[in-house]
Amino acid sequence: EHLQAQGKIMVGWNEVLAAKNISTEVVAQYWTPRKDKNVIKHIKKGGDAILSNHKYFYFDMTHEYCTVKDTYFFEAKKAGVKDKYIDSILGVEAENWTEWTPTAEELFFKFSTRGLALSECAWSRSRDYADFLERLESNKARLEKMGIYYGEDWVTLQKNKRCKKKAAKKLGLNSKNYDCEYELSVSK
Repeated sequence: EHLQAQGKIMVGWNEVLAAKNISTEVVAQYWTPRKDKNVIKHIKKGGDAILSNHKYFYFDMTHEYCTVKDTYFFEAKKAGVKDKYIDSILGVEAENWTEWTPTAEELFFKFSTRGLALSECAWSRSRDYADFLERLESNKARLEKMGIYYGEDWVTLQKNKRCKKKAAKKLGLNSKNYDCEYELSVSK
């Protein structure tokens, strides 16, 4: 009530919906990887949500856990939201907890390719993954021209046989903290 009186809207992680008598004015930040019945109930009562599902949008996670492909193919129904409630979804959001991403280089590394997939997910009703991959390649060339390191999915790494020590060294990271999951692209 206080926030409403100030013309503000509360956005809270979906756990706040476990409280009794929560207002439908509260926007649920639906981040958990599991389906949350409280979010679905909230939406059915007229509340809104932002989808930031851990598995698809936490870009501080490894590319093995949160892949470009998973981000690209995310749909609200994967979070349990039926089509008839899609208007209650305000959008999608990627997270990156910076205590796990201490440098700008690492942020670009973790975000750049998945951020492009997030854009497609957020704005495109009909998607063509093969076309996206072609456009992604041209974006990678732009990133390389700017000297930006970018991460890719595990499968790409396996094909290219790059190792974590090389990627970690280039980024100034301790390789013991990272699984061998990255392809590193460097322009000189």
